[in-house]
Amino acid sequence: MLYRTLSQACILTCLALTSNFSQAFASGEAQALPLNEQYDKVLLELEQAQEMLLQQARSKKLASSSSKDTQKIQERIWEIQLRKTKLERQMASAAAKLPGNFKFGAMLDLYYLYSPGRGQEGTVIPNRVYDRKNNDLTMNLFEINMQARKGNVSVYADLDFGDFADQNAAVAGDPVNHNIGQAYLTYSFSEDFSLSAGKMYTHVGYEVAKTKENWNTSRSFAFTLGGPFWHEGLALRFAPENGINAGFFVYDNWDSSDENNSEKTYGAQVGYKAEDFSFLFNAIRGPEGSLVGDFRSVYELNAQYALTDTITLAVDALKGIDQEALTPVSGSSMVDKEWSSWVGYVHWQADPNWSFTGRYEFFRDETSSDAAADQYIFSGAEDTGAETVNSLTFTSSYAVDDSSEFRFEYRNDKADKDFWLDEDGKLQDKLTTFSLSWLVSI
Repeated sequence: MLYRTLSQACILTCLALTSNFSQAFASGEAQALPLNEQYDKVLLELEQAQEMLLQQARSKKLASSSSKDTQKIQERIWEIQLRKTKLERQMASAAAKLPGNFKFGAMLDLYYLYSPGRGQEGTVIPNRVYDRKNNDLTMNLFEINMQARKGNVSVYADLDFGDFADQNAAVAGDPVNHNIGQAYLTYSFSEDFSLSAGKMYTHVGYEVAKTKENWNTSRSFAFTLGGPFWHEGLALRFAPENGINAGFFVYDNWDSSDENNSEKTYGAQVGYKAEDFSFLFNAIRGPEGSLVGDFRSVYELNAQYALTDTITLAVDALKGIDQEALTPVSGSSMVDKEWSSWVGYVHWQADPNWSFTGRYEFFRDETSSDAAADQYIFSGAEDTGAETVNSLTFTSSYAVDDSSEFRFEYRNDKADKDFWLDEDGKLQDKLTTFSLSWLVSI
């Protein structure tokens, strides 16, 4: 009896010490250490917790009367393993930024999508990008990327092949750089101040171009319809160690390497990042029509909060306006095109391999009914002004390792008007899709 009591006390004391170290680690006391030292401490902590669990299992009397203690130790082991995985990813990312580094990488994005009642194989679903082909095994993207650094100068470029590259080129109508996803040069004035020039993805939006870098497989309407995909231009970025970050951007155009007028498009970014919380405000404005005075503007705010070690919440709000972009029903005055979106995310990292994400979006085409038919974002049988779409998405992901991941996704879109064509050629007000993806990055 005394042995059992003392053993329980020892295990609980060790567990408490381990927990205290973990809390100190999470609160920032250990964050000041280099990544390799943080990693060594996590390995030691994991070894100690596993040894405690082994000692408890060897004692039959103790094991029969302390299931709660065993559960606590197992939960601590899982938490430590999750931190270990995160540190391994941070170390891999940091290795790519070392001075004098030269590195090649590759990425593969395969998916199969099925939408019940949507027609024959390969039918393209409107207002979807990078997962748009129905009942078809699609190579969305095969990418080869290269990066090099010497002193203060670094170069990055990626060559893209597949439907991903076709869609980006189709937006631009530019066959010359069809397969050049990005290609830019960066000069670092210091560790927190840099200037980049070349072709790059836009700074606007919570979601980004590559599937593997998002929680969900499909993109929200905020990404697809809300703003640009890429630009050619300059990006000035400032990110000091106090968590504040800012950027200023000068672009030629949206989704094109050719300027369509004599004016530039300008963008700005400001944000803050703490341990558990971050936010980012993005803006872009410029004359994207053929006339200099026809300004197109997008304003977007996103925020992310780590509710627990395993649950993260995020929101994204966007407002866009394209001045005098649409032909009126009558009269000579052109009509403004307007849109807005609200998106919410819940991401649960169930264990080091499994994760689950729910996304809800409310997208609204706010264009006036003065515009002529077939000029709305969701143009269908009833073109009478403002149109609303509600979208609900659930994505489950299994990471085989740091380089390979499988995803299953269910998505349901519901519009307030008939928009999507079924296999009989009739317009419907809802769209349901299921997809299975395999994502590889090395």
